[in-house]
Formats: sequence, C-alpha cells, structure tokens
Amino acid sequence: MYLLKNAWLSITRNKGRNILIGIIFIAIAFTSTITLAIKNSANQIITSYVSKNDVEATLTLNRSHMMKDFQPGEENTEKTKKYFNKFHHLLKKK
Repeated sequence: MYLLKNAWLSITRNKGRNILIGIIFIAIAFTSTITLAIKNSANQIITSYVSKNDVEATLTLNRSHMMKDFQPGEENTEKTKKYFNKFHHLLKKK
C-alpha cells in the first residue's frame, strides 16, 4: 500500500510534467500508427500492381531475316551497318 500511495503522490505532484509526457506518448503512438498504416497500404498497392501488370518484353534482332534482303555491294553494306547499329543502340538503352 505504501508503494501505491507514493506512486500516486508522485503523479499528482508533477501534473505539468506528466501531462507533457502523456502528450508526447500519445503523439508517438499516433505517428507510429499512421506510419504502419501507410506502409501496409503501400505494400498492398505494390502487390496488386505486380499481380495485375505482369508484362515482360524482349527485343531481338532477326539476323536471318535481315540477311535475306542483303545484297553484296558497297552501298548495301553501308545501309545494313547503319540499320544494325541503330537497332543495336536501341537495345543498349534498355
């Protein structure tokens, strides 16, 4: 009983300090709750986005198709090089 009586006296004696501690505790609890709610909703949004938008694309160069139209000669070789370099540059941007 003595311990409880002294604890109650300590609480009532320092009302201003205890009110500030209570306000700080409530603010920390409030911000923690909001932070956890935001984190959970963000994780749910990410999960739903990944499950709905499952798209994967691959770009490749069909060399046999390119060589089918190739005709030997200086002029055609330059055209082929330009085409190949342009396509190769686009693949590197990925």
